[in-house]
Amino acid sequence: MAPIGRQKDGGVHPIIRGDLREKLRRRLNSTTWVLGEKTKNGKSLAVPLSTRAVAVLEAWRGKHPRWVFPKAGRPVHQTSTKAWLEALERAGIEDFCWHDLRHTWASWHVMSGTLGGAAEAGGGWADLKMVMQYAHLAPDYLAGYANNAKPWDAQAAVA
Repeated sequence: MAPIGRQKDGGVHPIIRGDLREKLRRRLNSTTWVLGEKTKNGKSLAVPLSTRAVAVLEAWRGKHPRWVFPKAGRPVHQTSTKAWLEALERAGIEDFCWHDLRHTWASWHVMSGTLGGAAEAGGGWADLKMVMQYAHLAPDYLAGYANNAKPWDAQAAVA
C-alpha cells in the first residue's frame, strides 16, 4: 500500500497521524469520541479515538471554542480547495486523499489483530466483507504467514 499523507522528509503529518476520519464533522464532542452526524448510509457514527489521536487533538484545544480545525472561525465543509491543496504542499504532504484514510484505518486494525466485529462497528460498515474490502494487507504482514500453509495429513487428524 502506498504511504498516505507522507511528508517529504518521510514523517507522517500530525493531522493524518491523528486517525481523523473522513466525512466527520471537525467538532470535538469529548476527549475520546468524534461524532459523525451524516454518514453515507444515513446513520450517525461515533468513532472512538486512540490515545495518540486524543493527544493530537488536545494540542489544538482552546484554539476555537467549538471546532477543532476551523478556517476563519467557521467549520470546514470542503477540503479539496485551492487553499487546502496549497496547505498540503506547504506541509510537504503528497498523494493525499481523505477517503484513503478509511483504507489505511481498516488495514492497520486488521493487521494489528482488531477483531472483525470491532473493526466493522468502528468503521461504520454493514458487515465484515466491507472491512476486508477496505483492508489492504501489507506484503511484510502476509510474509509472516507464509509457513502457516502445510499439507493436510488425514491420518494424523484421525489419530
